[in-house]
Amino acid sequence: NVFLSQDKTRIVIESVDGEDISLSSYSSSSGLTMKTRFITKNSNPIGNNDALMHARTESDPITLGSFLRQNNDGLDAAITVNAGQMALDGTIAAGSNHGLKVGDTLILTSIDAAETTTGLTQSALSDTNSGTITGTIYYVKSIDEETGAFKLATDNATGVDVTLTAGGLETANSHALSFHQIKLIDAGRFGGSLELEAAAAFTSVITGGGTNTASADPLNEGLINQIVTSTGEKQTLSFNINEQIDFNAGDTQGLAASASAATYGLDVNLIDPSLSSAGTAFSASVSSSSLKEQTKSALTKSIANSLRSAAPISSIKGVSVSSIPEDGSTLTISFNGQNYLLTMVNEEVVVTGGEKDRVSAFFEASGNDFVLKVAASDGVLTGAQFSVPTTISGNSDAATLFGMTPATVTKTIIGRSVNSTGANGTFPIEVNGVAQNITVTAATPYSDNASIANTELLWVDDGGGQGHLQITITGDSTALTFENNNDAETVGLKTASILAYVEDENLLLESTGGQVLDVSASGMSSLASENFTLTNLPPEELIVIVSGGGARKIAANFDSNPPLFEEITPELTINVTNDAGNVIDILDKATGHSIATRQLDTAGAAEAMGFLFKIDGRAVKGDTFNFSANSGGVGDNRNISSVLELQREKNGKGGFQQIFSNLVSKVGSQVKSGKLNVEAAEAMREASEEAEAQFSGVNLDSQAAALIEFQQAYQASSRILQTARELFQTLIDSV
Repeated sequence: NVFLSQDKTRIVIESVDGEDISLSSYSSSSGLTMKTRFITKNSNPIGNNDALMHARTESDPITLGSFLRQNNDGLDAAITVNAGQMALDGTIAAGSNHGLKVGDTLILTSIDAAETTTGLTQSALSDTNSGTITGTIYYVKSIDEETGAFKLATDNATGVDVTLTAGGLETANSHALSFHQIKLIDAGRFGGSLELEAAAAFTSVITGGGTNTASADPLNEGLINQIVTSTGEKQTLSFNINEQIDFNAGDTQGLAASASAATYGLDVNLIDPSLSSAGTAFSASVSSSSLKEQTKSALTKSIANSLRSAAPISSIKGVSVSSIPEDGSTLTISFNGQNYLLTMVNEEVVVTGGEKDRVSAFFEASGNDFVLKVAASDGVLTGAQFSVPTTISGNSDAATLFGMTPATVTKTIIGRSVNSTGANGTFPIEVNGVAQNITVTAATPYSDNASIANTELLWVDDGGGQGHLQITITGDSTALTFENNNDAETVGLKTASILAYVEDENLLLESTGGQVLDVSASGMSSLASENFTLTNLPPEELIVIVSGGGARKIAANFDSNPPLFEEITPELTINVTNDAGNVIDILDKATGHSIATRQLDTAGAAEAMGFLFKIDGRAVKGDTFNFSANSGGVGDNRNISSVLELQREKNGKGGFQQIFSNLVSKVGSQVKSGKLNVEAAEAMREASEEAEAQFSGVNLDSQAAALIEFQQAYQASSRILQTARELFQTLIDSV
């Protein structure tokens, strides 16, 4: 595999199968060299970057395109040409022991200052025995087979002859000369190195040698998982948390408990593009007991904030607006390579996008008006400033509404508080890409270039001998870029070209200038003495036995069963492992991982992983069987076997015929029951109709009898009235 770094200054070559990597026939028409060296899987260099070619070890770098002072016998030996041994026509008669061949390359390494002839140029290598050439390279053009006398040419072995010009009556060189044969390093072979890694400490013993002890690497499946891009500019870190041991926890019966005691620490540094010196380092340390919320997300956020705690704080504010924008109004702000969306909700500013909870924003009352303030109070490693992008559709109008028009905003960089008496120094910055210097003398900051446009530098006294540098920028047209510098750190502006942000539950680190990131664990600790992961387990109970001294306690986290997917038959190897031939070991064919061990019953069968394994005949120790999926269906009788299996009782249910008979009986019973229910319902309906008719129908006989009854009563009443009238009349007449 071949990978190109983001800044296109490095090529990483990886041998996937572990074979040597060979580079050959390197050339450069412009004389450029290429440094080749071993690196770790994280692109960190191995070996001494400044090692000389003649003093380098097997892991030190080789520079292709450079030269090595070495003859054909592999020695650094001078070819001495005494006075008079180089004729004016260029023939050198210095004996036949020089071992030269036509096409070999030489440089003149020594010429006496009193030499009277001219025509030769003295050259030198960049270091004593190897490096780049300063001067002229000569090529052996011809060699006399009898005397060994040779002639030189320039440019190539068939180029122009090298001759001498006499200063007087000389016929040859007047003083001794010294040549050295050189060889162009145009090839390299790399054999690699073997690294043994583990999440726990271990020892290795070399037969006939000593014992080496290796410490646990927390970044190797320990408390931190580390994923690095092939060229080393970006790393993703995720933190392994076991709530049962690293956080406050107790067992379900209340018989044991543990308090938070885990510590997570990181050191983050840069290695420059030449893979030599380091830049500014940032460190982080978080104790699990300090977390308000003991979760993986909270831990990752705390680590990120700890890294930023030494970096400057960036903020931006707008101008006064007469009223707060209406709910639903939005504005986009850019910060440190990410966009954040500010949305008005119930007259409050809600920030979304980018890193969660990284940026805060609010409107502050200013008399009768309001001013929007946005800040990243945790700090920013790059020293980046906020900006208001105008290329986003509608954002210019939104900026006016929020009082954040680019020409009127005020950006502020606040350094961390440092000792005022020691805060003196000069450090470089770039203003809109132009290099300038900032000098702090006696707590008075200023720019060496008289002034920085639209920028004010202020030293703020924090009291107690402490103070910090504050840089205020008016308008969005001025951008400051900070460089890694010890003097900048002295005044509290510790920055590095590193992006650090939280994404989901992971911490992402990325260099902005193409440098390789150097991330190491620092001060990591846990109550657990050893962590390990079990995968590819069969669907059966897991029994763990803890032996040895100490507390002998275990704490575990386990994943829930994944959603049901299409079943994939594993590739397995079954080995017979005992002399009796009745014990089998079931292995993962790809990895050799032992999944289960089973003893065959009297029928030669055993179950594991949901499969029934049966060996016909007598097995012998050492027998091996391969078990794999028959995806093509060739010779596969599983379907017909499954159909035939339906006739047998399984899981407490009857076979196919019994189930079918039960189903027919059940359906017939339900049909008969339904018919009876219909008949009963119809009878009930008829009775109801009859009852209703009794109350709502007309009976002529009863009505006629009632009519006669009413008629007789009427007649009786009439008779009474008539009698009363007659009596009343009789009384009147009597009076």
